[in-house]
Amino acid sequence: MDPRFKVEVISQTPNPQQVIYAGMHQDYAEGFVYNELNQIPDEAKAGDLIVKYLLQGNRGHYGPFEHPQFVLNFGYFPHSVMQQVRTHRNVSFDVQCLAADTEITFVNAKGYTNRTMKKTIGELYELWTHGETAIRQRHIQGRNGEPPREYRRDCKKRLKKMRLRVLNEDTGRFEIGQIKDVMCSGLQPVYRLTLADGKTLDCTANHRLYTASGWQTMGDAVGLVTDNKGAVTNLTKTCEVQCNGLTVIGNGLTVIGNGLYRDKLWLQNQLGLGKSAEDIATLCDGSARLIRDWAKNMVCLSIKWILAFTKANIPGTIDLKPSIAAKSG
Repeated sequence: MDPRFKVEVISQTPNPQQVIYAGMHQDYAEGFVYNELNQIPDEAKAGDLIVKYLLQGNRGHYGPFEHPQFVLNFGYFPHSVMQQVRTHRNVSFDVQCLAADTEITFVNAKGYTNRTMKKTIGELYELWTHGETAIRQRHIQGRNGEPPREYRRDCKKRLKKMRLRVLNEDTGRFEIGQIKDVMCSGLQPVYRLTLADGKTLDCTANHRLYTASGWQTMGDAVGLVTDNKGAVTNLTKTCEVQCNGLTVIGNGLTVIGNGLYRDKLWLQNQLGLGKSAEDIATLCDGSARLIRDWAKNMVCLSIKWILAFTKANIPGTIDLKPSIAAKSG
């Protein structure tokens, strides 16, 4: 390949999800969609709806996805590559997914979790799609003609309010998020990854992993090679992945400092020496805001210390050591 090879964007559809939504709506509407353009949802909402109505449940209605366009300028590549680009469709609608028995972690208002607050994706999908089992089961016909059967209560609103633990890639810390949707992508080959520390992850080859080289599909990250039946024949690569908020060291990944601030005892010692957030951030090669967040969460600080620590500390103006105490539990 010519070392000068490059690809640049010349133009692109500015609102692709709204365009896809309009195409989907025209497929099923009797009216002329152009006359209803002012009623099309915003870009984010349109994206949610097209996933729900075109992809969810393995529907596979891909036509409307071909409406958005982008023009790329390719330069300095062999003629054989041009032939491939011109004769092959280069769009994939593969959906990444995890196995049904993969655990999802929820937390309480204080950010803590326990075994009762963890659910599998399969359990969530069952609740999301069919609702929770009612307290009682109807054994006879109801007064309004309801047939005898097990009835389910819709619980999507409750599930949407549950606090989901998610990773903030900018800070390297877990934060709170909410469920947007739970969908089934049908039967697919599922592979089990076993990490060096014994943790396991069951996922498809298209599931993305946060590796030392950035986001990669599982198949690309480990160099997955399979036979025509999907059985693993070889793994041609090794990789490091970010797991439970631990720092990943490697090229192509922005690492927040050297991770020293994650050591509770080390952080306590630095605070005990009266160092400011800026001083500790310099030692960790991170930001002062990051250090403040970790100090507040890992170390129980008095109000007097917090006020001093969140402002510019002036050495000698306050005795900080007596204000530091480890959190219990």
